[in-house]
Amino acid sequence: MKPETGVLLRELDSNGEVSFEAREGRGGYRLRWPRLATVHITKRKQRVTVIPERGSPRASLAPIRRIARAYAVSLGGRQPLHATVLTGHGGTLALLGTPGAGKSTLALAMLDEGWRLVTDDVLFYRTHSRAIRPVLRLPMLKVRPDGIAPFPKFPSIPPLRLRGKPRYDPRYGKLMIPLPKISHGGKIDVFVRLRRSRKGHISGRRLSPSQSTLNLIVAMFNGALRPRRVRIRQILEAASLASKVPVWELRYPTGKRHLKRVPEALQGILRQTQEGRSRD
Repeated sequence: MKPETGVLLRELDSNGEVSFEAREGRGGYRLRWPRLATVHITKRKQRVTVIPERGSPRASLAPIRRIARAYAVSLGGRQPLHATVLTGHGGTLALLGTPGAGKSTLALAMLDEGWRLVTDDVLFYRTHSRAIRPVLRLPMLKVRPDGIAPFPKFPSIPPLRLRGKPRYDPRYGKLMIPLPKISHGGKIDVFVRLRRSRKGHISGRRLSPSQSTLNLIVAMFNGALRPRRVRIRQILEAASLASKVPVWELRYPTGKRHLKRVPEALQGILRQTQEGRSRD
């Protein structure tokens, strides 16, 4: 690959150090996670090459490969989403939100309530008529250590049925929790955009078609690698998704004492969505 012409995106961690960087060159793109791996993606055929750093744990490389594949797939015409998908209580929902919105910690709370994890971080999906169905993969839940604190019995939560022993990866800064692959994820009933609230109450509202489209565009997995042709496809795909699946916004406060209330609010959103569909 030719030398990079410039930085497209650079993210910093809480210590001010680079946690992710994307650069563009003549032949393609370079994605770099310091101390973990460097990924090269060609522009023409979207070929992905992952070069691990020395000593990178296999558990840490698996999510990076999925993320890199999501970037490559988006350049080729499909638009995966940055989402955590769970199924249970008669339906399937997809949690959207920026890093730090609490998707993984909230997913752990929902697993404690009997939900099953379909996928974390990257959502590949297929469209069947008016149904959006997730592509099933071996799920790996990534949670920061402080996200485990509200669950003193972890990892002995009965619904979890772990596929392997959880391992903390200091390079990734998260606990990697392998979960069993489910046989059927169903169709996605609702997208829920998570937002933190400074107030002490939980509130939810259904978004308008234009707001839904905008939130789905934000959730698409190629914010750094976004040539004009990709941006146009994103708008069309997001509008199509918004016409098939309702998008809600859920605002909830931080703190352990509120964590148990959020799954109840999500179940309420799922129930309202299903009741509204049955009336239609």
